[in-house]
Amino acid sequence: MQFFTGINYLAVLVAAIVSMVIGSLWYSPVLFGNLWMHASGWTKEAMERERGKGMAGKYVGMFIGALIMSLVLAHFVQWTGVDTWLKGAVLGLVTTIGFIATAALGGPLFEGRKWSLYWINVFYYAVQLIIIGALFDKMAPVLWVIAVLSNWTVIQRMTYTYYEAKHLEDAQLRAVKEKVQ
Repeated sequence: MQFFTGINYLAVLVAAIVSMVIGSLWYSPVLFGNLWMHASGWTKEAMERERGKGMAGKYVGMFIGALIMSLVLAHFVQWTGVDTWLKGAVLGLVTTIGFIATAALGGPLFEGRKWSLYWINVFYYAVQLIIIGALFDKMAPVLWVIAVLSNWTVIQRMTYTYYEAKHLEDAQLRAVKEKVQ
């Protein structure tokens, strides 16, 4: 068995990006950010003091972790012969239960961390691995949707910029005409 053959590395990259998006939503105030902050013992003031202190490096580290996790899950998908989105989602769930949930038990059992923090983090990884497990089978359509949406966004930005530039040009011409008169 060769470890690096037969893997769609673009799919791994997209899965890592999806993981980062899920994480940014999961740990935001919109979803579980406030609960996570309380369970972790952080205050809003302490978070504000930490903001910007090496955050880029922390996000790079998390992205590298997401890349590795996505690569390993892609191998699991390949090795197990997963061929539907549902089987991919189940594989993501089983992976979470078998590796994430069990490994993270040390936090509340031996490190004195709150069980609520354990559940917030484990459910985050469950959602993340279920979604990317399901996506690996459907990555070709997902990539097409991303390509179409990104092209649509570019077209929309070009159109917007054109009309804003035209509006600015018209305003400048009016100002010049008013000065002349």
